[in-house]
Amino acid sequence: MGGILKQVMSNGLFITATSTGIGKTVVSAVLCRILLRAGFSVCYYKPVQTGAAVSGGRLVSQDAAFVENFAGASRGLKTHFTYLFKKPASPHYAAKLESGDVNLVTIITDYHSLSQSHDYTIVEGAGGLYVPLNDNGVLMADVPEALELGIILAANAGLGTINHTGLSCDFARRRNIPVRAVILISHEEQPTPLERENREVLVKLTGIKDIYLISAAGGVDVDKNLTGELEQSIDQFPPLDKIRGWMA
Repeated sequence: MGGILKQVMSNGLFITATSTGIGKTVVSAVLCRILLRAGFSVCYYKPVQTGAAVSGGRLVSQDAAFVENFAGASRGLKTHFTYLFKKPASPHYAAKLESGDVNLVTIITDYHSLSQSHDYTIVEGAGGLYVPLNDNGVLMADVPEALELGIILAANAGLGTINHTGLSCDFARRRNIPVRAVILISHEEQPTPLERENREVLVKLTGIKDIYLISAAGGVDVDKNLTGELEQSIDQFPPLDKIRGWMA
C-alpha cells in the first residue's frame, strides 16, 4: 500500500458527516458546482454506496446521479463509484449480505487514477467516520487517512450537535485527519438562536474557525434527484478561494 500512497495527490476533499442522511451529498454537489463554474475539471467519487437503487435491471448510485444533475454533466463533471450495494446498511453488512467485500487498496487505486486526470476530486463517504467498511477492522476514517485528504464535516445545527460534531472532530484529529471545515445545517428558514450558539461553542471547543451555519434548501430530495432551491443556496457555502485553499 505504501507505494500507492506515495503517488496519491492531495487535490481533493473528503466529505463526511456525523451520521447518515445529514447532507453529505448536497454539500458534495455544491462544492463540485462551485469548482466547475470556475472552469476546473472535477470528479465526484463515491467509493462505497449502500442503499443503491435498481434501474434497468442494474444498481445505480442515487448520490452520483444527484451530484451530476445539480453540478452538471454538461460542465464536464466526472462521477465514479467503486462499490454499490442494494441494502441500506453499513458497508460491511451490506457487502456481507451481497457476497461482496470492500477493499481499501482498490479505493486508493481508483482515487489515484481519478485525481491524476482531474484538477480536483470530491470524495464522499458513507455514514460517518466510524462506520466499518469490512470485517477486518477497516473504517471509513481509513479512507481519508490513506488518501491524505482533509475532511469537510456535515452536521445538523440543532440540539445534540455539540456532542456529535465535537466527538467526530476529536476522532478525526486522533487519526491525523485534518478537519478543514464544518458545515452545520439548519432546517429552519433562518438559523435559530440555539443553532447560532452551537456554532459559537463549537468554534471555541474545537478551535476550527471555518464552521459554517447554513439553512437547508427547500425541495431537495437526493433519492428522487430533486435539486429544489439548492441553486439559490450556493451563496451560503464557502467561496471558491476558501475551497481551493483547503486542498492546497
